[in-house]
Amino acid sequence: RFAEPVTVERLNGILSSFCERAPLVMGPSDRLIRNIAVCSGGGGFILEENIEGIDAVIVGEVHEQHYHLAVEKNVTAFVCGHHATEICGIRELGRVVGEHFNIDCEFINSFSPI
Repeated sequence: RFAEPVTVERLNGILSSFCERAPLVMGPSDRLIRNIAVCSGGGGFILEENIEGIDAVIVGEVHEQHYHLAVEKNVTAFVCGHHATEICGIRELGRVVGEHFNIDCEFINSFSPI
């Protein structure tokens, strides 16, 4: 939940920078976003759930029907890429392991356009 609502354009910019690619944006684009749901990797199934009160979802990948669900449920979906939404977790794990065991951990990114 954002303390102050953000525009779709602003959140898209944040996600573009964070994921190092522009997300596919589905559903309403002329709204303010306060409440979000996030599911890394596949994640598109979240649009099949009861997400009442959610303004936007951030997911890795979707299927054809998820576009229509986003429109029908009036939810803005940011599709950021399966790989792009999962690498932040492994980077953080490397940082924590490195600090805990006093070892160097290196993240080697193997780019995937998916």
